[in-house]
Parts: sequence; structure tokens; C-alpha cells
Amino acid sequence: SDQVYVRRVATTNVVLTERHLADLLSQPYKAFHDPQLLSFQPDDLDQIRVDSVEDFTVQRQPDHSWMITEPVRMKADEVLMGYFVTNLLELQIVDFAKEVPTEQDLANLGILTPVASYALFEKRKDTNGALSAILFSEISFGTNRADTIYVKRSDETPVYVTLLADMLVLPRHVFEIRDRQIWSFNPSNIVSL
Repeated sequence: SDQVYVRRVATTNVVLTERHLADLLSQPYKAFHDPQLLSFQPDDLDQIRVDSVEDFTVQRQPDHSWMITEPVRMKADEVLMGYFVTNLLELQIVDFAKEVPTEQDLANLGILTPVASYALFEKRKDTNGALSAILFSEISFGTNRADTIYVKRSDETPVYVTLLADMLVLPRHVFEIRDRQIWSFNPSNIVSL
């Protein structure tokens, strides 16, 4: 009961193997899909463009700090940017909404008019050796259902389902990642308060 007969098509041998191995192989293909929505090296990330309640862009600087470059130029908070990148990496696919969506499916799932989208760029060298920012993926969040939300990667066909709570921790306003320090000055320059 704990073993099954197996035959390789290329040979005539019939052998016994563990049943749990055969059971693993008989799962639906979705069970073998990587549940991680995005996969990238955080140090390769060069720019993030956010289109949501407020549209803004953050750019990695030569000293590896982050700067908000649009709509206004200001320093981004390093801790908050760390959370932002980590939260992007932790987004998980919990289900497939539509494997091969039509334009109508994309409209019905809210992907054509997303509530938020995040375009991720990496710095790459072109054939001439010049560095440029290359879009490697954009994720768009559509309509939510109770505790989940539809999401689609620009470089993949399916529309996935992810947890709404995981999407809600991503910044949708520029103030959510701006430097939290109000002033920066040398305290010895103060002569009176």
C-alpha cells in the first residue's frame, strides 16, 4: 500500500517506488508554481515608479541611499525603503485568478485601471557599456475581494491572487517613504531657542 509500480518509457524495466513520490507528481501543476510574486536582488534595484493614490519615483543614488525624484526631489528614509523592498519581495501568490486572461477579464479584475502599480527597474549595461535603467517587472493591483486582491506582473500572462493586507503595507503616497527627519543642522550653530 505504500509503494507503486513505475515503468520508464525508455526502458522495459518495471520497478517499485514510494507511493508518496508518485502522489507528489500527480498534484495539479499550480502546486509546482513558485509562490513568490517577485524575485530580484535588492542591490540590483535601481528605481521604483509608483502609480497609485499619488504617483512618485524613487531612485537609488551612487552612495546607495534612495532619493524621491518625482513629483518633488527629497530624500527617502532608508529604514522605510528597506521595508518597502522587503515587502515587495515577500508578496506571495495564493491562487490563480485567470491563467490566460482576455482584455475583458483584465477589465473585470481591475487590472486595466489598477488601484496601484509598482514598476521595478534594474541598472544594466547596454552593448556600448553604458549603464541604463531597464524595467524588469511591473506589478498592477486590481479589484480586491474581502481579504485578497488581484495582481498581474507585466512580464507574465496569468492574473494572480495575493493577500490584500500584504498589498496595503506598500506605500501609495510619497510621505510614506520620505525622510522622517524634519531638520538637519549642526547643534553647535544654535545660539538661542
